[in-house]
Amino acid sequence: EGGAEAAAWVPEPLQAGPNVDVYQKGSVDVIGMLVDVYGSTDLFLHEYRVLLSDKLLALTSYQIDREVHNVELLKVRFGEGSLHNC
Repeated sequence: EGGAEAAAWVPEPLQAGPNVDVYQKGSVDVIGMLVDVYGSTDLFLHEYRVLLSDKLLALTSYQIDREVHNVELLKVRFGEGSLHNC
């Protein structure tokens, strides 16, 4: 009885209020969640730049299309100036 309930329990998201359905229409704001984890947009973008630079330095080929695409999407979200160093 109680074991089935416990196994099916899912915690509410940290930033969600009682009337917020974060899973509506199958979309989840992963970037928003990461910004919440890091505590600020600036800290998230700094860590992203560090990880991106490590990844680019480790590449053995010049296949950076995916990384460029991701930076362009982040520019749309946070503004061109925020990702100028990327």
